[in-house]
Amino acid sequence: MTPSIKNRDALIVAPLFIIIFLAQYLIALKWSSLGIFSQYNIIFDSDPNQTSAIIAHGWNSGGFNHPLLGYYFSIPLHALSYLLDLTGLIENPEKLRSTLTLFLLPLFTAMKAALIYFSFRLLKLKPAAALIVASISALGFSSIVFGSTPSTYGISSFGLALSLFTALLVKYKPSKASYLSFISSAIFVVGVTSSNIIYIGWLIWFLYREKEGRPFWFSLMKAVKWSSIILTTTLLLSSLFSTLKNVNSDASQKITTASPSTSFIQKYTPSFDNQINNIIRFPEIVTRTFIPSIPDTKKNMLAIQNDDPIKVELAYLTKPTEAISIVLSLISIGVIIGGFSVTWNTKPWSNLLLSSLASIMTFGVLYSLFGLNTYLYSQVWSVPCILIIGALASQIRSYTGYFIATSVLILMLAGNIYVIEHITGMLT
Repeated sequence: MTPSIKNRDALIVAPLFIIIFLAQYLIALKWSSLGIFSQYNIIFDSDPNQTSAIIAHGWNSGGFNHPLLGYYFSIPLHALSYLLDLTGLIENPEKLRSTLTLFLLPLFTAMKAALIYFSFRLLKLKPAAALIVASISALGFSSIVFGSTPSTYGISSFGLALSLFTALLVKYKPSKASYLSFISSAIFVVGVTSSNIIYIGWLIWFLYREKEGRPFWFSLMKAVKWSSIILTTTLLLSSLFSTLKNVNSDASQKITTASPSTSFIQKYTPSFDNQINNIIRFPEIVTRTFIPSIPDTKKNMLAIQNDDPIKVELAYLTKPTEAISIVLSLISIGVIIGGFSVTWNTKPWSNLLLSSLASIMTFGVLYSLFGLNTYLYSQVWSVPCILIIGALASQIRSYTGYFIATSVLILMLAGNIYVIEHITGMLT
């Protein structure tokens, strides 16, 4: 039986969409008013000041790392501000564009939750179970933080959720439109950050395994082939756009982009001891992606150098392994084992969970070996993680199960409120 999404599904997910958008926007307004988004590296080493400038004002290549980010939003925002300025409705187009950037991440986070809901409806979960999974995704601490912070990570997470949804459309409703939507969503998310090709590749592997029943290694080779084509296409589009004249040369001076040069790689490669620590404690970070917990702080060396007002950076893994670290690691390992055990040899869950676990592990190795704050990248593995959580939710059959799931959501909400208030006070 081919699963279908009904009109009532839109009505079910609409309240969640509105609540998420408003909550994330309020956090964004609060943090912006406190100057948290005006500095580098405060929120887990993210750069909201730079990303906001790229979104609002830029028209330049993001290099290999963010090939198309500088074009997705600045072009329509420039067009809108130009028209409003032309009609005399606004006096400062640049200020309008900067203001509108605060709406984007809350909007993308709300849309991501809706896509998660619709994806699980395609996977034949009941509306209540799909809504629970979408709510867990939205209330995950990483989603709360990066769904309010102007950065590439929340946008990437939305793009990965969109790619998952379109991949499921290819499986369940194959057509030229579904194939085109998957390719388009893949190019979009790779254009935001090129390393997102990792998840795209494993989704392609999943499709070859599911739709054609191909062997593991044959599907993997096909995934490598199509991933290379998608990545190359994205980089060619970036090169094409970069030949166009910058629409705002003054704004472009505010923006610095990075290519994977030797100096760049060296700058953001942690010490060998930290790399080993990151790998060993990665399961802990996976759990913290969803469970709210008060982060540590460390010296923000760039802020100290620039004498900025806030001189700390949020981080995890700054202290030696403690008992809570082991408990958190066991939680993520237990959820993974549980998700596989209840859906193993069940189509399409077996291959879908294998592709999800492979994505999580690939991202985990990459961002344990590269990057100075592992949690910064938590949004990119949040989507494959939610699939494993969803596998458990697919087994909810009784009111007791729904009661337990609802209790978890209430605890997550309460924890997020407490931790966000604590962080806000800590940074001010």
